[in-house]
Amino acid sequence: MGPLTTEVAGPGLLRTRMRRRERWWALVVVFLVIQIGFLAASFLAAAIPNTGIVSHLRSAVKEGELSPLDYSKGSMGDQVDHYTECIALTIGIGNTGYRGFVRNALADPELGPCDTAIARLSAGRAPNRATGIHRASPHPVSGDFRGPAFQDYFRYWHGYTIVTRPMLALFGVAATRALAALALVASAAWMVMAAGRRLGWWVPVALTVPFVATVDVWDLPGSIPHALSMAVALAGGALVVARTSGDALSWVRWPLVAGCLYGFVDLMTNPPLAWALTAWSVAAVCMHRAEPPRRVAAAGVVATAAWMAGYGGSWAAKWLLDIIVFGWKAFRTQVVHEIAYRAGGSATVRDVMALNLRFWTGPFGHRSMVVGVVLVASVGVLATEVIRRGTGMPRRRGTETTQVLAGFVALAWPAGLTFAWFALVREQSYIQAFFTYRSLGMSLAIVVASALMLGTRTDYHAARSRAEAGEASEVVSEGSLSEPEPLAASPPLVP
Repeated sequence: MGPLTTEVAGPGLLRTRMRRRERWWALVVVFLVIQIGFLAASFLAAAIPNTGIVSHLRSAVKEGELSPLDYSKGSMGDQVDHYTECIALTIGIGNTGYRGFVRNALADPELGPCDTAIARLSAGRAPNRATGIHRASPHPVSGDFRGPAFQDYFRYWHGYTIVTRPMLALFGVAATRALAALALVASAAWMVMAAGRRLGWWVPVALTVPFVATVDVWDLPGSIPHALSMAVALAGGALVVARTSGDALSWVRWPLVAGCLYGFVDLMTNPPLAWALTAWSVAAVCMHRAEPPRRVAAAGVVATAAWMAGYGGSWAAKWLLDIIVFGWKAFRTQVVHEIAYRAGGSATVRDVMALNLRFWTGPFGHRSMVVGVVLVASVGVLATEVIRRGTGMPRRRGTETTQVLAGFVALAWPAGLTFAWFALVREQSYIQAFFTYRSLGMSLAIVVASALMLGTRTDYHAARSRAEAGEASEVVSEGSLSEPEPLAASPPLVP
Protein backbone atom coordinates (compact mmCIF):
# COMPACT_ATOMS: atom_id res chain seq x y z
CA MET A 1 0.00 0.00 0.00
CA GLY A 2 2.93 2.30 0.66
CA PRO A 3 4.03 2.55 -3.00
CA LEU A 4 0.40 2.97 -4.15
CA THR A 5 -0.07 5.90 -1.73
CA THR A 6 3.11 7.53 -2.99
CA GLU A 7 1.95 7.23 -6.60
CA VAL A 8 -1.41 8.83 -5.85
CA ALA A 9 -0.06 11.65 -3.68
CA GLY A 10 3.05 12.31 -5.75
CA PRO A 11 1.42 14.24 -8.64
CA GLY A 12 -0.54 16.40 -6.18
CA LEU A 13 2.59 17.27 -4.25
CA LEU A 14 4.42 18.00 -7.50
CA ARG A 15 1.63 20.32 -8.66
CA THR A 16 1.76 22.15 -5.32
CA ARG A 17 5.50 22.67 -5.65
CA MET A 18 5.10 23.87 -9.23
CA ARG A 19 2.44 26.38 -8.16
CA ARG A 20 4.74 27.65 -5.44
CA ARG A 21 7.57 28.03 -7.92
CA GLU A 22 5.30 29.92 -10.33
CA ARG A 23 4.26 32.29 -7.56
CA TRP A 24 7.87 33.06 -6.72
CA TRP A 25 8.70 33.65 -10.37
CA ALA A 26 5.74 36.02 -10.51
CA LEU A 27 7.73 38.34 -8.24
CA VAL A 28 10.29 38.77 -11.01
CA VAL A 29 7.48 39.78 -13.35
CA VAL A 30 6.18 42.24 -10.74
CA PHE A 31 9.63 43.78 -10.42
CA LEU A 32 10.00 44.17 -14.19
CA VAL A 33 6.53 45.71 -14.50
CA ILE A 34 7.39 48.21 -11.76
CA GLN A 35 10.59 49.24 -13.57
CA ILE A 36 8.68 49.73 -16.82
CA GLY A 37 6.21 51.86 -14.89
CA PHE A 38 9.09 53.93 -13.50
CA LEU A 39 10.42 54.52 -17.01
CA ALA A 40 7.00 55.56 -18.28
CA ALA A 41 6.51 57.92 -15.32
CA SER A 42 9.93 59.48 -15.95
CA PHE A 43 9.02 60.13 -19.58
CA LEU A 44 5.70 61.69 -18.57
CA ALA A 45 7.44 64.03 -16.12
CA ALA A 46 10.06 64.97 -18.70
CA ALA A 47 7.37 65.72 -21.29
CA ILE A 48 6.02 68.63 -19.22
CA PRO A 49 7.17 71.91 -20.84
CA ASN A 50 9.78 73.90 -18.92
CA THR A 51 8.19 77.28 -19.67
CA GLY A 52 5.78 77.29 -16.73
CA ILE A 53 8.32 75.66 -14.42
CA VAL A 54 11.02 78.26 -15.03
CA SER A 55 8.50 81.07 -14.77
CA HIS A 56 7.35 79.91 -11.35
CA LEU A 57 10.93 79.30 -10.20
CA ARG A 58 11.85 82.87 -11.13
CA SER A 59 8.82 84.14 -9.22
CA ALA A 60 9.91 82.09 -6.20
CA VAL A 61 13.35 83.70 -6.35
CA LYS A 62 11.83 87.20 -6.37
CA GLU A 63 9.48 86.36 -3.51
CA GLY A 64 12.24 84.77 -1.40
CA GLU A 65 10.77 81.28 -1.54
CA LEU A 66 14.05 80.10 -3.08
CA SER A 67 17.23 81.38 -1.42
CA PRO A 68 20.76 81.39 -2.82
CA LEU A 69 21.89 79.82 0.47
CA ASP A 70 22.52 76.08 0.23
CA TYR A 71 21.68 75.52 3.90
CA SER A 72 19.75 77.32 6.60
CA LYS A 73 18.82 76.73 10.24
CA GLY A 74 15.55 74.99 10.93
CA SER A 75 13.20 75.45 13.86
CA MET A 76 14.99 72.73 15.83
CA GLY A 77 18.46 74.05 15.05
CA ASP A 78 19.22 71.48 12.33
CA GLN A 79 20.46 72.29 8.85
CA VAL A 80 17.75 72.49 6.20
CA ASP A 81 19.08 71.13 2.92
CA HIS A 82 18.31 73.68 0.20
CA TYR A 83 21.26 72.40 -1.84
CA THR A 84 19.44 69.20 -2.73
CA GLU A 85 16.17 71.06 -3.20
CA CYS A 86 17.61 73.46 -5.80
CA ILE A 87 18.95 70.52 -7.78
CA ALA A 88 15.68 68.59 -7.49
CA LEU A 89 13.49 71.51 -8.54
CA THR A 90 15.58 72.21 -11.64
CA ILE A 91 15.78 68.60 -12.86
CA GLY A 92 14.90 68.55 -16.54
CA ILE A 93 15.90 72.19 -17.16
CA GLY A 94 18.92 72.89 -19.32
CA ASN A 95 20.43 71.67 -22.53
CA THR A 96 22.11 68.28 -22.25
CA GLY A 97 23.75 68.31 -25.67
CA TYR A 98 21.98 65.05 -26.53
CA ARG A 99 19.53 64.68 -29.36
CA GLY A 100 16.13 63.10 -28.99
CA PHE A 101 13.49 63.06 -26.28
CA VAL A 102 14.57 59.75 -24.73
CA ARG A 103 18.17 60.79 -24.14
CA ASN A 104 17.21 64.19 -22.77
CA ALA A 105 14.61 62.63 -20.49
CA LEU A 106 17.03 60.05 -19.07
CA ALA A 107 19.94 62.50 -18.77
CA ASP A 108 18.12 64.51 -16.06
CA PRO A 109 19.93 67.83 -16.54
CA GLU A 110 19.83 70.34 -13.69
CA LEU A 111 20.95 73.91 -13.03
CA GLY A 112 23.20 73.21 -10.06
CA PRO A 113 23.21 74.19 -6.38
CA CYS A 114 21.26 77.18 -5.16
CA ASP A 115 23.65 80.05 -5.96
CA THR A 116 24.32 78.80 -9.48
CA ALA A 117 20.72 77.83 -10.21
CA ILE A 118 19.25 81.09 -8.93
CA ALA A 119 21.84 83.19 -10.74
CA ARG A 120 20.96 81.46 -14.00
CA LEU A 121 17.24 81.75 -13.38
CA SER A 122 17.23 85.38 -12.30
CA ALA A 123 19.96 87.08 -14.34
CA GLY A 124 21.47 84.54 -16.68
CA ARG A 125 24.77 84.88 -14.85
CA ALA A 126 26.74 82.05 -13.33
CA PRO A 127 28.74 82.71 -10.13
CA ASN A 128 32.37 81.79 -9.75
CA ARG A 129 32.12 79.37 -6.84
CA ALA A 130 35.79 79.84 -5.94
CA THR A 131 35.64 83.64 -5.54
CA GLY A 132 31.90 84.21 -5.06
CA ILE A 133 31.99 86.83 -7.83
CA HIS A 134 29.30 86.66 -10.49
CA ARG A 135 30.63 86.66 -14.02
CA ALA A 136 28.79 86.74 -17.29
CA SER A 137 27.87 83.24 -18.34
CA PRO A 138 28.86 82.39 -21.91
CA HIS A 139 25.71 80.26 -22.08
CA PRO A 140 22.95 81.94 -20.05
CA VAL A 141 19.52 80.41 -19.84
CA SER A 142 17.90 81.25 -23.14
CA GLY A 143 14.40 82.53 -23.80
CA ASP A 144 13.17 79.05 -24.65
CA PHE A 145 14.66 77.78 -21.37
CA ARG A 146 17.03 75.36 -23.08
CA GLY A 147 20.33 76.90 -22.06
CA PRO A 148 23.20 74.69 -20.89
CA ALA A 149 22.70 72.48 -17.88
CA PHE A 150 25.01 72.60 -14.89
CA GLN A 151 25.45 68.84 -15.24
CA ASP A 152 23.61 65.69 -16.23
CA TYR A 153 22.39 63.90 -13.12
CA PHE A 154 21.28 60.55 -14.49
CA ARG A 155 22.47 58.21 -11.75
CA TYR A 156 19.09 58.54 -9.96
CA TRP A 157 15.57 57.83 -11.14
CA HIS A 158 14.37 61.20 -9.78
CA GLY A 159 10.90 59.77 -9.33
CA TYR A 160 9.84 62.77 -7.26
CA THR A 161 9.64 64.73 -10.54
CA ILE A 162 6.27 63.13 -11.24
CA VAL A 163 5.08 65.37 -8.40
CA THR A 164 7.40 68.37 -8.57
CA ARG A 165 7.37 69.12 -12.30
CA PRO A 166 3.58 69.27 -12.82
CA MET A 167 3.12 71.16 -9.55
CA LEU A 168 5.83 73.67 -10.46
CA ALA A 169 4.40 74.10 -13.93
CA LEU A 170 0.89 74.79 -12.66
CA PHE A 171 1.16 76.30 -9.19
CA GLY A 172 4.75 77.13 -8.19
CA VAL A 173 7.19 76.36 -5.38
CA ALA A 174 4.97 77.26 -2.41
CA ALA A 175 2.18 74.93 -3.55
CA THR A 176 4.69 72.15 -4.26
CA ARG A 177 6.10 72.54 -0.75
CA ALA A 178 2.61 72.43 0.73
CA LEU A 179 1.81 69.24 -1.20
CA ALA A 180 5.06 67.64 0.02
CA ALA A 181 4.11 68.50 3.61
CA LEU A 182 0.62 67.08 3.05
CA ALA A 183 2.10 63.87 1.61
CA LEU A 184 4.34 63.55 4.67
CA VAL A 185 1.42 63.96 7.07
CA ALA A 186 -0.77 61.56 5.07
CA SER A 187 1.88 58.83 4.96
CA ALA A 188 2.56 59.19 8.70
CA ALA A 189 -1.17 58.94 9.39
CA TRP A 190 -1.40 55.83 7.20
CA MET A 191 1.48 54.24 9.10
CA VAL A 192 -0.16 55.01 12.45
CA MET A 193 -3.54 53.67 11.33
CA ALA A 194 -2.12 50.53 9.74
CA ALA A 195 0.09 49.72 12.73
CA GLY A 196 -2.69 50.48 15.18
CA ARG A 197 -5.14 48.15 13.48
CA ARG A 198 -2.70 45.29 12.96
CA LEU A 199 -0.46 45.56 16.03
CA GLY A 200 -2.42 47.46 18.69
CA TRP A 201 -2.68 51.20 19.22
CA TRP A 202 0.18 51.48 21.70
CA VAL A 203 2.65 50.30 19.07
CA PRO A 204 2.37 53.28 16.67
CA VAL A 205 2.56 55.60 19.68
CA ALA A 206 5.80 53.95 20.77
CA LEU A 207 7.05 54.09 17.19
CA THR A 208 6.11 57.73 16.58
CA VAL A 209 7.03 59.59 19.77
CA PRO A 210 10.77 58.72 19.94
CA PHE A 211 11.18 59.38 16.21
CA VAL A 212 9.37 62.72 16.16
CA ALA A 213 11.09 63.86 19.37
CA THR A 214 14.63 63.17 18.17
CA VAL A 215 14.72 64.14 14.46
CA ASP A 216 13.88 67.24 12.44
CA VAL A 217 10.48 66.04 11.22
CA TRP A 218 8.95 69.50 11.54
CA ASP A 219 11.55 71.02 9.21
CA LEU A 220 11.35 68.38 6.47
CA PRO A 221 8.99 70.40 4.21
CA GLY A 222 11.73 73.04 4.09
CA SER A 223 13.44 70.73 1.61
CA ILE A 224 10.90 69.26 -0.79
CA PRO A 225 12.87 66.15 -1.87
CA HIS A 226 13.55 65.27 1.78
CA ALA A 227 9.85 65.54 2.65
CA LEU A 228 8.81 63.39 -0.31
CA SER A 229 11.48 60.81 0.43
CA MET A 230 10.35 60.50 4.06
CA ALA A 231 6.74 60.27 2.92
CA VAL A 232 7.57 57.32 0.66
CA ALA A 233 9.57 55.63 3.45
CA LEU A 234 6.63 55.86 5.87
CA ALA A 235 4.13 54.85 3.18
CA GLY A 236 6.26 51.79 2.41
CA GLY A 237 6.16 50.78 6.07
CA ALA A 238 2.39 51.29 6.16
CA LEU A 239 1.94 49.19 3.02
CA VAL A 240 3.98 46.36 4.51
CA VAL A 241 2.12 46.43 7.84
CA ALA A 242 -1.26 46.51 6.13
CA ARG A 243 -0.62 43.73 3.59
CA THR A 244 1.81 41.29 5.23
CA SER A 245 0.39 37.96 6.35
CA GLY A 246 1.76 34.65 7.58
CA ASP A 247 2.46 33.68 3.98
CA ALA A 248 6.21 33.80 3.37
CA LEU A 249 5.53 35.13 -0.11
CA SER A 250 4.09 38.30 1.42
CA TRP A 251 7.33 38.73 3.39
CA VAL A 252 9.00 39.17 0.02
CA ARG A 253 6.32 40.78 -2.16
CA TRP A 254 5.52 43.91 -0.16
CA PRO A 255 9.06 44.74 1.04
CA LEU A 256 10.17 44.32 -2.58
CA VAL A 257 7.55 46.85 -3.71
CA ALA A 258 8.45 49.23 -0.87
CA GLY A 259 12.15 49.04 -1.78
CA CYS A 260 11.40 49.74 -5.44
CA LEU A 261 9.29 52.79 -4.63
CA TYR A 262 11.88 54.22 -2.28
CA GLY A 263 14.66 53.70 -4.82
CA PHE A 264 12.55 55.51 -7.41
CA VAL A 265 12.02 58.64 -5.31
CA ASP A 266 14.98 58.92 -2.94
CA LEU A 267 18.24 60.84 -3.44
CA MET A 268 20.17 58.77 -0.85
CA THR A 269 18.75 60.74 2.04
CA ASN A 270 17.73 58.01 4.53
CA PRO A 271 17.81 54.54 2.96
CA PRO A 272 18.58 52.71 6.24
CA LEU A 273 15.53 54.34 7.82
CA ALA A 274 13.17 52.91 5.21
CA TRP A 275 15.07 49.61 5.20
CA ALA A 276 14.85 49.10 8.97
CA LEU A 277 11.21 50.19 9.16
CA THR A 278 10.19 47.72 6.47
CA ALA A 279 12.04 44.77 7.99
CA TRP A 280 10.66 45.54 11.44
CA SER A 281 7.12 45.89 10.11
CA VAL A 282 7.16 42.34 8.73
CA ALA A 283 8.65 40.96 11.94
CA ALA A 284 6.10 42.86 14.05
CA VAL A 285 3.17 41.42 12.09
CA CYS A 286 4.55 37.91 12.63
CA MET A 287 5.07 38.60 16.35
CA HIS A 288 1.48 39.79 16.65
CA ARG A 289 0.35 36.60 14.90
CA ALA A 290 1.95 34.70 17.79
CA GLU A 291 4.72 33.22 15.67
CA PRO A 292 7.69 31.82 17.65
CA PRO A 293 10.78 34.07 17.93
CA ARG A 294 12.74 32.03 15.40
CA ARG A 295 10.08 32.57 12.73
CA VAL A 296 9.77 36.26 13.64
CA ALA A 297 13.50 36.72 13.12
CA ALA A 298 13.36 34.77 9.85
CA ALA A 299 10.57 37.01 8.58
CA GLY A 300 12.70 40.07 9.32
CA VAL A 301 15.67 38.59 7.50
CA VAL A 302 13.59 37.75 4.43
CA ALA A 303 12.07 41.25 4.39
CA THR A 304 15.53 42.79 4.74
CA ALA A 305 16.77 40.96 1.68
CA ALA A 306 13.58 41.66 -0.29
CA TRP A 307 13.64 45.42 0.39
CA MET A 308 17.28 45.66 -0.64
CA ALA A 309 16.53 43.62 -3.77
CA GLY A 310 13.85 46.14 -4.71
CA TYR A 311 15.92 49.19 -3.79
CA GLY A 312 19.19 48.01 -5.32
CA GLY A 313 17.41 46.40 -8.26
CA SER A 314 15.70 49.69 -9.14
CA TRP A 315 19.05 51.45 -9.13
CA ALA A 316 20.55 48.69 -11.27
CA ALA A 317 17.69 48.98 -13.77
CA LYS A 318 18.31 52.72 -14.13
CA TRP A 319 22.05 52.18 -14.49
CA LEU A 320 21.49 49.57 -17.19
CA LEU A 321 19.46 52.13 -19.12
CA ASP A 322 22.23 54.69 -18.60
CA ILE A 323 24.85 52.36 -20.02
CA ILE A 324 22.69 51.58 -23.04
CA VAL A 325 21.82 55.23 -23.74
CA PHE A 326 24.98 57.12 -22.72
CA GLY A 327 27.73 54.51 -22.92
CA TRP A 328 30.15 53.06 -20.43
CA LYS A 329 32.45 56.09 -20.22
CA ALA A 330 29.71 58.49 -19.12
CA PHE A 331 28.32 55.85 -16.75
CA ARG A 332 31.71 55.28 -15.15
CA THR A 333 32.12 59.01 -14.53
CA GLN A 334 28.62 59.53 -13.17
CA VAL A 335 28.09 56.30 -11.24
CA VAL A 336 31.14 54.10 -10.69
CA HIS A 337 33.36 56.87 -9.38
CA GLU A 338 30.56 58.18 -7.20
CA ILE A 339 29.94 54.75 -5.66
CA ALA A 340 33.63 54.36 -4.87
CA TYR A 341 33.70 57.81 -3.30
CA ARG A 342 30.60 57.40 -1.14
CA ALA A 343 31.48 53.93 0.09
CA GLY A 344 35.15 54.76 0.68
CA GLY A 345 36.69 58.06 1.67
CA SER A 346 38.89 58.88 4.62
CA ALA A 347 36.15 58.71 7.29
CA THR A 348 36.38 55.73 9.61
CA VAL A 349 33.38 53.86 10.97
CA ARG A 350 34.06 55.43 14.36
CA ASP A 351 34.05 58.92 12.84
CA VAL A 352 30.77 58.24 11.04
CA MET A 353 29.03 56.92 14.16
CA ALA A 354 30.32 59.76 16.34
CA LEU A 355 29.24 62.51 13.94
CA ASN A 356 25.79 61.04 13.38
CA LEU A 357 25.31 60.66 17.12
CA ARG A 358 26.35 64.27 17.59
CA PHE A 359 23.76 65.52 15.11
CA TRP A 360 21.14 63.20 16.58
CA THR A 361 21.56 64.26 20.22
CA GLY A 362 22.11 67.98 19.35
CA PRO A 363 21.98 70.78 18.50
CA PHE A 364 19.89 71.42 21.63
CA GLY A 365 20.42 69.50 24.84
CA HIS A 366 16.83 68.25 25.00
CA ARG A 367 17.44 65.47 22.48
CA SER A 368 20.08 63.83 24.67
CA MET A 369 17.59 63.82 27.53
CA VAL A 370 14.83 62.37 25.35
CA VAL A 371 17.06 59.60 24.00
CA GLY A 372 18.26 58.71 27.49
CA VAL A 373 14.80 58.69 29.05
CA VAL A 374 13.32 56.61 26.24
CA LEU A 375 16.11 54.03 26.39
CA VAL A 376 15.83 53.73 30.17
CA ALA A 377 12.05 53.33 29.87
CA SER A 378 12.48 50.58 27.26
CA VAL A 379 14.91 48.68 29.51
CA GLY A 380 12.43 49.12 32.35
CA VAL A 381 9.60 47.62 30.31
CA LEU A 382 11.70 44.57 29.47
CA ALA A 383 12.91 44.21 33.08
CA THR A 384 9.32 44.37 34.32
CA GLU A 385 8.36 41.67 31.87
CA VAL A 386 11.19 39.46 33.07
CA ILE A 387 10.09 39.98 36.68
CA ARG A 388 6.57 39.01 35.71
CA ARG A 389 8.22 35.72 34.63
CA GLY A 390 6.95 35.94 31.05
CA THR A 391 3.55 34.45 31.70
CA GLY A 392 2.22 32.83 28.57
CA MET A 393 5.52 32.56 26.75
CA PRO A 394 6.49 29.20 25.28
CA ARG A 395 8.51 27.25 27.84
CA ARG A 396 9.99 24.49 25.78
CA ARG A 397 13.51 25.83 26.08
CA GLY A 398 15.32 28.03 28.53
CA THR A 399 14.07 30.26 31.29
CA GLU A 400 11.41 32.92 31.12
CA THR A 401 14.11 35.57 30.93
CA THR A 402 15.68 33.88 27.93
CA GLN A 403 12.31 33.66 26.20
CA VAL A 404 11.56 37.35 26.75
CA LEU A 405 14.98 38.44 25.51
CA ALA A 406 14.79 36.05 22.56
CA GLY A 407 11.47 37.56 21.50
CA PHE A 408 12.85 41.09 21.87
CA VAL A 409 15.98 40.38 19.83
CA ALA A 410 13.96 38.58 17.13
CA LEU A 411 11.74 41.66 16.78
CA ALA A 412 14.15 44.56 17.36
CA TRP A 413 17.24 43.45 15.44
CA PRO A 414 16.35 45.50 12.28
CA ALA A 415 17.34 48.58 14.30
CA GLY A 416 20.93 47.49 13.64
CA LEU A 417 20.54 47.95 9.89
CA THR A 418 21.24 51.66 10.36
CA PHE A 419 24.70 50.92 11.74
CA ALA A 420 25.38 48.39 9.00
CA TRP A 421 24.56 51.04 6.39
CA PHE A 422 26.78 53.61 8.09
CA ALA A 423 29.66 51.13 8.04
CA LEU A 424 29.17 50.29 4.35
CA VAL A 425 28.45 53.81 3.03
CA ARG A 426 30.91 55.68 5.20
CA GLU A 427 31.76 58.83 3.28
CA GLN A 428 28.20 59.75 2.39
CA SER A 429 27.02 59.02 5.94
CA TYR A 430 29.79 61.29 7.23
CA ILE A 431 29.65 64.34 4.97
CA GLN A 432 25.85 64.36 5.06
CA ALA A 433 25.43 63.38 8.68
CA PHE A 434 23.21 66.42 9.24
CA PHE A 435 20.39 64.43 7.66
CA THR A 436 21.58 60.79 7.65
CA TYR A 437 21.31 60.83 11.45
CA ARG A 438 17.52 60.54 11.13
CA SER A 439 17.94 56.79 10.71
CA LEU A 440 19.14 56.65 14.32
CA GLY A 441 15.79 58.08 15.38
CA MET A 442 14.01 55.26 13.57
CA SER A 443 16.31 52.68 15.18
CA LEU A 444 15.40 54.08 18.58
CA ALA A 445 11.71 53.97 17.69
CA ILE A 446 12.04 50.32 16.65
CA VAL A 447 13.70 49.41 19.95
CA VAL A 448 10.99 51.17 21.96
CA ALA A 449 8.10 49.70 19.95
CA SER A 450 9.62 46.22 20.23
CA ALA A 451 10.00 46.54 23.99
CA LEU A 452 6.39 47.70 24.28
CA MET A 453 5.11 44.81 22.15
CA LEU A 454 6.92 42.37 24.43
CA GLY A 455 5.78 44.21 27.56
CA THR A 456 2.10 44.51 26.65
CA ARG A 457 1.66 41.33 24.70
CA THR A 458 -1.73 40.16 25.94
CA ASP A 459 -2.77 39.04 22.49
CA TYR A 460 0.54 37.31 22.02
CA HIS A 461 0.19 35.44 25.31
CA ALA A 462 -3.32 34.30 24.53
CA ALA A 463 -2.53 33.18 21.01
CA ARG A 464 0.65 31.38 22.03
CA SER A 465 -1.14 29.68 24.88
CA ARG A 466 -3.87 28.46 22.54
CA ALA A 467 -1.25 27.27 20.09
CA GLU A 468 0.67 25.44 22.80
CA ALA A 469 -2.51 23.79 24.08
CA GLY A 470 -3.65 22.83 20.61
CA GLU A 471 -6.83 24.88 20.90
CA ALA A 472 -6.20 26.82 17.70
CA SER A 473 -4.77 25.79 14.38
CA GLU A 474 -3.83 27.85 11.36
CA VAL A 475 -4.03 26.82 7.73
CA VAL A 476 -0.62 27.19 6.14
CA SER A 477 -0.79 28.94 2.78
CA GLU A 478 0.90 27.60 -0.30
CA GLY A 479 3.67 30.20 -0.13
CA SER A 480 4.56 29.51 3.49
CA LEU A 481 8.01 28.48 4.57
CA SER A 482 6.45 25.77 6.77
CA GLU A 483 7.18 22.19 5.90
CA PRO A 484 4.57 20.48 3.68
CA GLU A 485 2.09 18.23 5.38
CA PRO A 486 3.14 14.56 5.48
CA LEU A 487 1.50 12.12 3.15
CA ALA A 488 -1.59 10.53 4.55
CA ALA A 489 -1.05 7.03 5.91
CA SER A 490 -2.76 4.15 4.20
CA PRO A 491 -5.97 3.00 5.90
CA PRO A 492 -5.69 -0.30 7.70
CA LEU A 493 -6.96 -3.36 5.86
CA VAL A 494 -10.28 -4.64 7.10
CA PRO A 495 -10.01 -8.36 7.75
